[in-house]
Amino acid sequence: MRKNTSKKIVTSNSDIESRYTAMNISIFVFALLVVGVLGLTIYNARQTHSNNIANLKAQELDNMVQTMSRDVFGMKMRYGETPYSPMSQVSLKRLRKNSANLSAILTAFKKGGSFQHSSDGDSVAIKALSDPQEQKLIDEISSKWATIKPIIDNYTSTAENLSFDKTTLDLASSTLINASSTDFPNLTGELAQRIMQRNHASSKMLQMILFAVIAFTIVYFLVFVFFFVRRLKESDRIAQKSRRETRDILRTVNEGLFLINADNTIGEQTSQSITTIFPNTKIAGNTLERLIAPMVNDKDLASAKMYVEQLFQETVVEELISELNPLTCVSAMVRGADGVVSEKFLKFSFLRVYENNKIVRVLASVFDITQSVLLDRELEKQKEQNEENMELLLSVLQVDRDEFQRFFAGAQKTTETINNILKETEKGQQDVHKIEYHGKLDRIFRETHSLKGEASAIGFTSYVSSLEKMEENIRLLKDNRKLSGKDFVNLAVVLESLIQTNDKIKKLDETLSEWQGTNPAEGGSSTKTIGDTLQSLAANVASRNGKDVSFNYYGFDSNALDSQQKELIRDISIQLVRNAIVHGIEKPEERIDNGKNAIGMVKASLCEDSGSMKLTIEDDGRGIDFVAIKNKMVKDPHYNADAIEQISKRELIKYMFKPGVSTMKGSNEDAGRGVGTDVIIDRIKQLKGKMSLKSKEHEFTAFTVTFPRNA
Repeated sequence: MRKNTSKKIVTSNSDIESRYTAMNISIFVFALLVVGVLGLTIYNARQTHSNNIANLKAQELDNMVQTMSRDVFGMKMRYGETPYSPMSQVSLKRLRKNSANLSAILTAFKKGGSFQHSSDGDSVAIKALSDPQEQKLIDEISSKWATIKPIIDNYTSTAENLSFDKTTLDLASSTLINASSTDFPNLTGELAQRIMQRNHASSKMLQMILFAVIAFTIVYFLVFVFFFVRRLKESDRIAQKSRRETRDILRTVNEGLFLINADNTIGEQTSQSITTIFPNTKIAGNTLERLIAPMVNDKDLASAKMYVEQLFQETVVEELISELNPLTCVSAMVRGADGVVSEKFLKFSFLRVYENNKIVRVLASVFDITQSVLLDRELEKQKEQNEENMELLLSVLQVDRDEFQRFFAGAQKTTETINNILKETEKGQQDVHKIEYHGKLDRIFRETHSLKGEASAIGFTSYVSSLEKMEENIRLLKDNRKLSGKDFVNLAVVLESLIQTNDKIKKLDETLSEWQGTNPAEGGSSTKTIGDTLQSLAANVASRNGKDVSFNYYGFDSNALDSQQKELIRDISIQLVRNAIVHGIEKPEERIDNGKNAIGMVKASLCEDSGSMKLTIEDDGRGIDFVAIKNKMVKDPHYNADAIEQISKRELIKYMFKPGVSTMKGSNEDAGRGVGTDVIIDRIKQLKGKMSLKSKEHEFTAFTVTFPRNA
């Protein structure tokens, strides 16, 4: 619509120019015909001249033989005189020249060549003879000349020698006299006659063509005059009709149209719709800046002005700067005729208007895209919700039903716990010491990380992504040394989003239960144990970290634990197995270099021991990296670098379990945030248990958690 309308708007001069386009083409064709006539005339004259020269050269062949015969005869009559006399020298020079010229003429008739015309001194080109009869004649003449020329050359080469042999002169004289009196003149004469006849026929044909072209040119001119007089009258009628149609379009078109002059003022002609888009606003004579100033900020106003100025620059390519248009979607508060202020979304587009290939104006089109923008927003919001729901649905379908029920119950409990912690933070007074806020933040971090471990263990990837966003917000807060209650607002927003996700999951679970005919609270009939969950977790963590791991477990089907103990053991086991693979097990190539099997071994066991329960997680990896722990402590302002060198391994291990401590460079889904060990300590406290650790560098690490059967 925009392109068609713009073409209608700019027809005031372009239509006038296009009206005469066909006429200009016809005049150009007529001029070409005239030039063609002149060209043919010149070509005919040059061709005739060239043919005459060829005919003349053919006649000169016999004359040259006659002249050479007379010169040799004269030399013979002067035999005994000095060959250096003026007359003898003239004869010898002419004899040599005519011999050379005759050979050159014969060669030119065979292969083509150029000669200097004796009369005017101009160089004249001779084309090779193509007529078979002429070629035959020139071959016969050349054959005879081939027997004569050596005799003449023999004489001229010794003629100036006082003791030359007279027989060479006699032979040359008799040969030339014989040639000039026998069939040589007949051959050259016949050749000249044939060339003359051919030249006559060629000239006649060229004249006929020339006359035909002249006649066609005259007829074309008469038709041209008759046709275009009628065409001009028809064009005037069409132009008047087009102007009426243009006015009708401006009255009915939906978009606002106006022209911007080079001085940034708006022209008088505008579409009627512009008054609807900009009610109570003067358009004609106004400037674009004043028109849009109430709608945009100063930066966009300056950009719009610069953009329109660039459109008036001939060196700027319009297509290359079209994406720089700052007015593609402008929010405007417009007061209607009824005095009500409403928000509108407007789109401005600009096109150049040319006259005589020069940019004279810019056509501005204004579209009211309010409905489109609102619809797009609604569709985008709906699309995001649908995608989120689909991702959640796929994640739920991929997770074991019983495992999902257990996880979801824990997820709701955890989010409620985090929410309660946040409420405690909000109630805190502004003068509360900052360590209380950091302590609460550590508790939130611990619960979030534990829940992420649970989600990762059952392969609930979409939920893991949501929790990682929350962990990132927590990490940013931990870097703030002066925390206050207001700093937790963003965290509360993220938590609200997570709670909404829980609500969506609950609805999906209820829908799935209706389809399957089960009660959401009942779950499925899965018999998966904690060990099965750990095995899936180990495979996923190893794959994400580029490691090969064989995971073995036993004892997790014990009935000696209550439900709370099972959940705590699950949390501890998830963190320890993940740490064993990420921090303990080496990459396959590193293990091979150290003489180990490329596949690392991780073992998990749960058993009874003297009335207590014992959980053991063991790996055959690199062991505890005490050097890395020391390097981490060096960066901690609470520790002195000199004292760190003397610190015991027991103290290093104790430091390793502090919140926020991680020896991993960077972070990923499985490690690097330094909160996993904090989760382990917290869960062990809830079990009223204790933990022991055994480790040997490059060989193994074993964590053992001992706790009473009834916590």
